Amino acid sequence: MIICSYYIIIQKYNDFKEFREMLIAGIVAEYNPFHKGHGALLQYCRECGASHVVAVMSGNFVQRGEPALLSKHARAEMAVRNGVDLVIELPVYWALSGAENFALGAVSLLAAAGCQRLCFGSECGDAGLLQEAAAALLQQDFITETRERLKTGLSFAAARNQVWAERFGGPLAGLLQAPNNILGVEYCKALIRLGTAMQPCSMRRAGPGHHDRAPLAGIASGTLLRRMITANENWENYLSAESGMIVHREISLLHAPAATGRIENAILAALRKMSPAGFSRLPDISEGLENRLYQAAQAAVSLNGFYRLVKSKRYALSRIRRLAMCAFLGIEAQAPFTLPPYLRVLAMNPQGAALLRAVKLRGELPILTRAAQASQLSPAARALWLQEQQSCNLYNLCLPQPLPCGTDLTQKLFYLPKIQP
Repeated sequence: MIICSYYIIIQKYNDFKEFREMLIAGIVAEYNPFHKGHGALLQYCRECGASHVVAVMSGNFVQRGEPALLSKHARAEMAVRNGVDLVIELPVYWALSGAENFALGAVSLLAAAGCQRLCFGSECGDAGLLQEAAAALLQQDFITETRERLKTGLSFAAARNQVWAERFGGPLAGLLQAPNNILGVEYCKALIRLGTAMQPCSMRRAGPGHHDRAPLAGIASGTLLRRMITANENWENYLSAESGMIVHREISLLHAPAATGRIENAILAALRKMSPAGFSRLPDISEGLENRLYQAAQAAVSLNGFYRLVKSKRYALSRIRRLAMCAFLGIEAQAPFTLPPYLRVLAMNPQGAALLRAVKLRGELPILTRAAQASQLSPAARALWLQEQQSCNLYNLCLPQPLPCGTDLTQKLFYLPKIQP
């Protein structure tokens, strides 16, 4: 017994020593799917000196308010085969949140995984500038003034941009006009709010914008790739061989591409059954939006019709899609946690396994590598886990050949025994 305890102590010491020698970079991603732009960011992490790269990845539903093109397990495998060391799931509550809450949930998981760097792409490529903007946005007088502008009927983004334009010139002036700059600022705000020592590192984005519908410099945007894969067009040249292999495999198994259209009537049914009070309990509801949602749900005969009836200058389409999906999945604002309460591992390689051993020693959050471990969570954390399972069961209806309930419980994490170059 004494000898056994001695070896355990030695192993823990070695794991801790190894952890101290690691330089861990974190990435927030959806990998929907993992394309060449994602590969460039991964290379940037290595160029910044990262010995280990952790990705926090949205699960089966993404921030656009849609099911991911491929399942979270397929996309996690895709990430590790392309060089990510460890993939952690961002639970659905945060994956279907607006940019601020999305970033806060994801960055908190990277912090719990011991990341020292937060790497992301932005149009400006200047982490210092984004940090300066984040600090300004968190000032109480800026927040108060933005809220006052909201009362005039502006959207949140328009109100914030109006106040911003009046206060800042020079390099900061147009910063919040670009989508990846905005997300980068939210990452920096999350770092400040969490009080973590993690440092932001931003790569200037190259190639097409996120929503561009034409490839540029051999890179296709995520939006274009999803359209091409769904339409069975010539998408192979825009993915790595590893990513392409997984897409072909999932399509041949009738596990992809997932599509909202397959559950449209189910979503409409869920919306029609809701009362204004039910809509008011959804995340991100304000200024009487619940009444607008209720009236649209009673009148709409299609999802696009519902979106059109709700959309206005004040309410962005992406926000409406997220609300509709949250209504379908049964996700309400009264979540038991403001931050994710556990680390759910989806995929890793030997580097990731070594990192995971060190993360366990830190003990910041429970770590789930098997579904059975969820039984050891606190009651509130287990409720969140069960919400995740329910969303996975409903995701299975979005597939070309629907799957039964419970597949997320039987799917093992993906382990790649050889580290990809």
